[in-house]
Amino acid sequence: MKTVDRERSGWNVSCHLLRRFLGGHRRLDHLLDNLSLDPDEARRCRYYLTGTVRNLRLLETALDRLIARRPRDKVWAILLLAAFELREYPDQAPKIVHFAVDRAKSLTSRPESGLINSVLRQLPGILMEISGSTGSDSESLGLRYSHPDWMVRRWLNAFGTEATRALLEWNQQPGPVHARVVRGSGHDLNLPDGFKETRWEGFVEISSAPWSDVTKCLRSGAIYIQDPATRLAPDLLRDEPPATILDLCGAPGGKAFLLGDQIVADGGFVVSVDLPGPRIARLKENAGRMSHLPVRILASDVRKLTEERLEADGLPTRYAAVLVDVPCSNTGVLRHRVDAKWRVVEKDIAGLIRLQGHLLEAAGRFVRPNGRLIYSTCSLERDENDSVVDAFVSANAEFERLSGGLSKPWETGHDGAGSYLLRRKS
Repeated sequence: MKTVDRERSGWNVSCHLLRRFLGGHRRLDHLLDNLSLDPDEARRCRYYLTGTVRNLRLLETALDRLIARRPRDKVWAILLLAAFELREYPDQAPKIVHFAVDRAKSLTSRPESGLINSVLRQLPGILMEISGSTGSDSESLGLRYSHPDWMVRRWLNAFGTEATRALLEWNQQPGPVHARVVRGSGHDLNLPDGFKETRWEGFVEISSAPWSDVTKCLRSGAIYIQDPATRLAPDLLRDEPPATILDLCGAPGGKAFLLGDQIVADGGFVVSVDLPGPRIARLKENAGRMSHLPVRILASDVRKLTEERLEADGLPTRYAAVLVDVPCSNTGVLRHRVDAKWRVVEKDIAGLIRLQGHLLEAAGRFVRPNGRLIYSTCSLERDENDSVVDAFVSANAEFERLSGGLSKPWETGHDGAGSYLLRRKS
C-alpha cells in the first residue's frame, strides 16, 4: 500500500494554500502552479482548495454562527476545509470530523483542536439549513450558492430568476477539464484511451485521464488545455480564413494557436501580442510547444502598439483580421476560475469597461479596409459586451457589426463568453 507523507498530503498542502489565499494571495491558479506532489495528492489538493473557495461564503457564514470571534488563520483554514467536506459528504460526518481533529492536533494547540472538534460536530445542521433555504432574492441566492450579492442582483436583472438560478447551479459544480487536439502536431492521431470525445469538434475531455498521459501530450504539443468556449471567437473567421491575423491580449495563447491551426495550410500567420513580463513569458513557453504553427510573438502594451513598432519587427501594419480578447470580470468562467468572484467587486466594472473600450479602439487601428475585427470577453455582463461594441461602432462609422453575441454556459454546456464580429468598410 502506498503511504503519503502527512506534511506533503493533498489535505495539508491545501490547508497551507488556503491560508495564503485568505491572507491576500487571491489567484488560485498561481498558488496551484507547480505543485510538487504525487499526482493523486495534487488532484486531492486541487479538489479541496477549489471546492472550499467555490463555497467560501456559505462555509464562512455557517462557521460564523458557531464562533463569536474568528480564530487564527491556520485554525480557520482547517475549519473551512472540513466544512467543505461536511457539505459534500454529510453521511460521512463522523469520519470527516475525526480526520480534521486528528490533523489539527499536529498543527494547532490543544484548546484549538478542541474548538475544531466542538464546532464541526455542530456544523452539519447549519450547513443543511442554509443550503435548503428557498428565497429567490439576491441575498438568499448569493448565500445559498456562495456568490456576491451584487453579482447575483445584476444577473437577476439581466436574465431573470430561473436563468440566474441555472447559472448559479452551473458555477457551483466542478467543471470538467477539456483540451483541444492540435492538428498537424504529429501526435494528434494517437491520443490515449482516457481522452473522451466531446460534441465540440477537436475538443476532448481529460478529467479522468492519467496525469502522466496528459503531461506527455501537453509537452509534445499534441493537446492544449482550453475550454470549448475559446473556439467561439476564432470560429467567427472560420468560413473565410484570413491570411494575416493580429491577436491582441494574446496570452496564454489558446486562441492564437487555434487560429494558427485554421490558417497554417494556406500559408497564413498570426502575430500574438501581450504585455512584457509574466504574460508574454507564458505565451512564449506555450508557443514553444506549438512550433509547427505560424504564430509569432510580440511583447507590447496593446494601447502603445504602433505601426513603427510593427515595421521594426518586420511585421505588417494592417491585418486581414484583428482579434482583441480583453481583460474582463470573468463572470462567464466562474465554474473554472472559482476565485474570480471574490476578486472582482462591482465598482471594478466601470474601470474594466473603460479599458475594454480603449483596447477595442487600439485594435481597430490595425484592421485593413474590408478586414474584420473580433471583440472577445469571458464575461456575461452586457456592459462589457454589447455595450462596448455598440459604443465603438457608434464612434467609428467605418466599422459595422456583423454577427456574434453572448454565449450562456447553462445553455451551451461550456464556459460563457462574448464574441462579436465587426468589419471595416472599404
